Amino acid sequence: MKFWLLDYHPAHARWEFEDMEDFERLAFDGQPMLASWIPPRLKCASSKKPTDFLMRHNGALLVTEKAAKLFQRHLRHGEAEFLPVEHKGETLYFVHVLNIPDCLDVPNCLEERIGDTLTGYKQYAFHERLAAPHGILRIRLHEGDRLVNYPFVGDTLQAAISESDLAGYQLLEMWDSACSWQQKEADFEAMVEASDRARTKNFDFGAASPYMKKKGMTVYSGKWAMRHDPEKGLLIGDLLGDGTYSWIDPMFIPPILLGLTWGIKDPEPSPSGMLGKIAGVFAGGRKKA
Repeated sequence: MKFWLLDYHPAHARWEFEDMEDFERLAFDGQPMLASWIPPRLKCASSKKPTDFLMRHNGALLVTEKAAKLFQRHLRHGEAEFLPVEHKGETLYFVHVLNIPDCLDVPNCLEERIGDTLTGYKQYAFHERLAAPHGILRIRLHEGDRLVNYPFVGDTLQAAISESDLAGYQLLEMWDSACSWQQKEADFEAMVEASDRARTKNFDFGAASPYMKKKGMTVYSGKWAMRHDPEKGLLIGDLLGDGTYSWIDPMFIPPILLGLTWGIKDPEPSPSGMLGKIAGVFAGGRKKA
C-alpha cells in the first residue's frame, strides 16, 4: 500500500480570502466545525486553467461539488467533513480532515528540525497495519501539537482521483509499504554510481558544453545530464528514481554544474553518407601506405 500527499495545483488557479479575519479564524485543526460553520468570503485571484481543487488552507482543501461527491463516495464516515461555501451561485466545499490516527513509524521517519524544534518530516514511514484502514488522514508531529499542513490519501482515493476527470490537483507519493525511503535512496545512489562508471571520454564543463553541441550527444555527471536542443539551447536533466531524466530549459546554469567532471556514455556517432565514404577512402589510403 501507499500514501499520497494531495494538494491543489497553483498553475490552474489561485484563490484567496477576502477578509483576513476569516484567514486567521479557520484553523482546520481536526476538530469538527460543521455545527458552528460560518462560511468565509473568498475570491479568485487568478484563473489560468479549469480546476476542481481551488486552494489549501491549514490542511483543508477547497474543492468543487463534483470533487466533494467523489470524496464522499470513497471515504468512511467521520474521516472528513465537508464545509460549504457559496460563491457566485456555485457551492464549493472545504474538505476538513478529522481523521488524525497515531500510525506514524517515527524511528523510520526523516525529521526536519530548526535547532531542537521538530518542524516536519522530509521522509515518512507508517505502521502498515495501523495505516491500512484509512482513506484520508492528517499527521500530527510526534513532538508538540502541530499538524502537517497537507492531507494524505490512501490507494483507493488516489486511484479514484487519478481515474476521474477532475483537474487541478497534485498527488505525490510519500510512502510505499513495499519499498522504504531508505531503500529508494540506496537504489538511487547505486544508479548514480553506475552512471558514473559507464562514462567515457571525461572532460570539464568548459569542454563538455561545446562537445555536446558539436556532436549532438548527451553528457553525464552524477545525477545530472546535459544536452543541446537546436531550438532551446542547453537542457539540463535531473535523474529520477525510475532511471529517466526530468529535463528543464534553465534560465541560468547552476554553479554546482561548473565544477563537475562530465563524460559520455554512448559511442560517438560514426560518419555516414558521402562524408563517411570519403573518410573510408582516406583511411584505406593510409592503411595501404
